[in-house]
Amino acid sequence: MRIAVASVLALGLCLGAHAQTPPAPATTPSVAPSPPAVAAAQATERVARLCAKVTFDAEMTPDEIALAKQCLDAMKVQQENEKLELENSRLKLDIAKAGRPPDLLSVFLGMGSMIAAFFALIGALVGYYSKSAAERRYANEQAQHAKAEFERKSTAEREARRDERTMKLLETLSGDSPAQRTYAISGLLSNIAANGENERQETDMVIAALFARVRDPLLTLGESKYIADELGKFFKSRSMSFKLADYNLQQARLLKAYWARLDLSNADFFEADMSGSSLRATNLSNAVFMGANLSGVQMAEASLAGADLRGANLSGALLADSQGLEAAKMDATTIASPSTTWPPGFDPTNRGVTIRS
Repeated sequence: MRIAVASVLALGLCLGAHAQTPPAPATTPSVAPSPPAVAAAQATERVARLCAKVTFDAEMTPDEIALAKQCLDAMKVQQENEKLELENSRLKLDIAKAGRPPDLLSVFLGMGSMIAAFFALIGALVGYYSKSAAERRYANEQAQHAKAEFERKSTAEREARRDERTMKLLETLSGDSPAQRTYAISGLLSNIAANGENERQETDMVIAALFARVRDPLLTLGESKYIADELGKFFKSRSMSFKLADYNLQQARLLKAYWARLDLSNADFFEADMSGSSLRATNLSNAVFMGANLSGVQMAEASLAGADLRGANLSGALLADSQGLEAAKMDATTIASPSTTWPPGFDPTNRGVTIRS
């Protein structure tokens, strides 16, 4: 209705500005009010006709200027009325929506910001924990690397100190003092007993050095027996990885050594002195005893199959319970004494053994 009234006012002003003399008043018959939609359309049409009379391409008279102002005022009024009608329509639509229960889509769309915030929070938490896990993993890797580097350096330092100590002990072993030699022997034996497979090279070197040392006739009987007995214990405990046949035992002085139940198969005892030693239940198969001193040796239950006893001195040896002696190599250079005991039924003279009283 406001649109219609404003349009009528604007139209009246425009007509009054163009007329030379005011028209005679006329009696306007009363007209029944039109519906709002019809009135708005009519007002819009009148405003359009009013504004069509305004021209901007030529110089305007004062009346035309006044008419243009009235036209602009009418258009503003019409725009305001249209805005009010649009707001009324939206309000009616909101009221209609409020009167019915919300559908799932509306609820979901209404919760869109909340859902987005929730997923953003989840993403932030995942990112935080991923970063924390990566930092912890990096710290652990750094700690493990530092630990491994420390252990490597510590191992290298220990190996260097052990090598230095071993060389000093070997130097002491070759000295003239029996006390110092005994100390060196004890230290070397302790080292090889503690060594593992990764120190195999050092262990082999020490064993070879000890066997070389027992060849020295200046070494006392106590020292040579101590070396032999301790090496016997070592080879018994490491029988799976260390074999006596792998070492040079020729001319070794192993007097009164206790080597019972050892594996001496294929070992070379050429011209070795093993007098008074115990080889009970020892595997001597295919061992070489050429020229060896075996006087008084205990060989009960020992296996002598294939053993080379040519040139060996068996005076007083105890062979009564030995096994495989018939398969051993003997000749006239094999020396025995009346006190030498033999397995039942074994005749040494038939094998060419020389018996000396």
